[in-house]
Amino acid sequence: MATSTKKMHERDLIGTHVVDFDERVDVKRLRRQRIKRLQLEITKAELGAILLFDPVNVRYATGTRLNETFYFKQKGRHALVPREGQPILFMATQVEIPYIENEVIGRPMRNFDSWRCGSFTEEATVKWAKLMKGTLVELGIAGERLGLDRLDIRSIHALELHSLRWSMFLVVAQP
Repeated sequence: MATSTKKMHERDLIGTHVVDFDERVDVKRLRRQRIKRLQLEITKAELGAILLFDPVNVRYATGTRLNETFYFKQKGRHALVPREGQPILFMATQVEIPYIENEVIGRPMRNFDSWRCGSFTEEATVKWAKLMKGTLVELGIAGERLGLDRLDIRSIHALELHSLRWSMFLVVAQP
């Protein structure tokens, strides 16, 4: 299983353009540059961190990808990117950890989507917001504004219930 996961994250790097005389993409350097640019924008926006749900933004910030089309409609896998330090990726499985462990912190994801939680969505959302608050306290930025790329009103109210201030934050992937 681990081999297939590694191949999944490297599949963009194989094909007819593979050569033996030139390193085409330094993925680790690419991840470092992206997070540095993103954290610079977080600083400019005077935010403590950003919370990303859009799978394209999660991929940009963490260098990982998994079921992008599924997560366009669901709240699940998400990333918290602090102004300083490593991004935290909240994910359903720990299968990616060996390939991101030095660059991204992996943590278990808490389900709070109505598709998964049904009539318990309200309680699940409040518990998720409490987890986010705890993570921000742990990072020392709980009193600062949190940038959001997209989130439903129920989840925003749950964040506000835990005294978290938020602001919309647009992430535009750059080459």
